Amino acid sequence: MKYFKLINGGTYHIDEFEERTNKESLYYQNGSKYALCPTCGSSIQLIGGE
Repeated sequence: MKYFKLINGGTYHIDEFEERTNKESLYYQNGSKYALCPTCGSSIQLIGGE
């Protein structure tokens, strides 16, 4: 999955994660990165990048 969605509704490329989330605790938990699936809205864990 190359894209993710934030609670504000914006959809972004995975390489923009840190810039778009400002490393807020809502998206960073226990060293892992979380966001929403842009298609179904379910929570997803981001692993890697391009």
